[in-house]
Amino acid sequence: MTQPWTFYGRQKELLSLNEFFQTRGRFDVLAIRGRRKVGKSDLIQTFLDRQTDRRSILCQLEETDATHDAFFDRLAAAVTTANPRLLVEFTVGKYEHNNRFSNLTEHLLQQGCVVVLDEFQNIGNTGNRNMQSQFQHLIDRLQRRGDRDFSQPHCRLILLGSEQQRFWEMLSHPRAPCP
Repeated sequence: MTQPWTFYGRQKELLSLNEFFQTRGRFDVLAIRGRRKVGKSDLIQTFLDRQTDRRSILCQLEETDATHDAFFDRLAAAVTTANPRLLVEFTVGKYEHNNRFSNLTEHLLQQGCVVVLDEFQNIGNTGNRNMQSQFQHLIDRLQRRGDRDFSQPHCRLILLGSEQQRFWEMLSHPRAPCP
């Protein structure tokens, strides 16, 4: 009889994630970078699967997603898979067309979701610096709000990236999403 696959090791990392969720304020950002195929996505997925009191959206941003619409469609598909009700509550028509990705991310966070954007560095593929700027503006705005605008505790934005140099450059720039 074959035993089901289980996540092996990474106890230290899982404990750090648990601490991140327990000790921070209502909104915070976590960036995890590392070489491809070392288990960043599996680590986050395993941690979130063990959390029964958290709603999570895991969105894989593909390198071929080169437009704002492609990123929005990818995030909307992830929401539809995880919890379609959250997308129904999001009124697409009331937002500017080129801000929908950021606005949907904000909506999910305000609903108490953990939003994981895997391969976050692919946002830079649009060739449109405006997309990075919009995302930076979103994070700045959410961090300024603090606890007052979040009805649910533990809304977190987790950014994963494997192209280490590009990911690091995006995050270490003075106007980066998570300095």
